[in-house]
Formats: sequence, structure tokens, C-alpha cells
Amino acid sequence: MPMFANANQFSIHGGIYSNIGRDQINVHEGPLEVLSEHIKDVGAAHDSALRYPPPRCHPETRKEVQTTILKWIQSRANKLPVCWIYGPAGVGKSAVAQTIAELTATNDLLGASFFFSRHQAGSCAEYLFPSIAYQLAVRIQKFNDAITHTLRENPGV
Repeated sequence: MPMFANANQFSIHGGIYSNIGRDQINVHEGPLEVLSEHIKDVGAAHDSALRYPPPRCHPETRKEVQTTILKWIQSRANKLPVCWIYGPAGVGKSAVAQTIAELTATNDLLGASFFFSRHQAGSCAEYLFPSIAYQLAVRIQKFNDAITHTLRENPGV
């Protein structure tokens, strides 16, 4: 017998559902759980345990760069959609980005984060968009609704 047979005018959002039959158990996960499972071992978010210890700016250093980036983030009149941090290897770009991610997460300004690393197998381009989509869906209800709808309509996305 199918799950929710003869059901009328109700909706369910999220969750995990178990349909227990005579000799079979079917588990139906919600779309975000499937997405979460897909990215669980990536370890590219700013707060991932797989990136421990993350690079950080030493206290009281890089204050001018941090202030410039934070002003850019908080500016409502900003016409520049991307803030690009560039420089030679080893100058501290990842430390600045990590520090900014932590500061914005603390102040509820962070949408999502993804750090590429040569040393972390999961931090490759294949996982960039699923990771960002999942983090945004967790933090923003309207985005959650849109992602959930999209994944229900086309699970292969």
C-alpha cells in the first residue's frame, strides 16, 4: 500500500518518513536531507571540523583589509557584486577570508562559505554549488522553500 494512500488536502514539509510493510521498510528523506548527505564529507565550509585548525588573521592584524571588506558587505548601495581577494600564495588570503566568514557568521550576515584547499579532497568545484545551496537553504526560509521545490520537481539536479 502506498504511503499516504487516500490522503486529501494536507502537506508535509521536510522530515524523514518510514513506510513499514510486511517484510519491507522504505525510508523517504526530504530533499534537504538528500542534499546534506551528498555534501557531508566535503569539509569546505568555514566552520567545518575537517578544516581544523583553520587559517585565521592574528589578533590586531589585517584590520584595514577586514574593515574594507566588512564595509563592502554591509553597504546597501554597493554596485560591486563580488569582492575578489587576490595576491601571491602565502600572503594570507585564506586567513582573511576565514576571519571575515567567522565575523559575519557571528553577526548573522553570512550566507554561505566554501574554501577550496589542495589538502581537502572534497573541496573541489563539483561540491561548490550543492554546498552553497544547502547552507543558504538552512539559513534562509524562502531559499529553503525554493530549493526543496526544485529538488522535489527534479531530484537529479
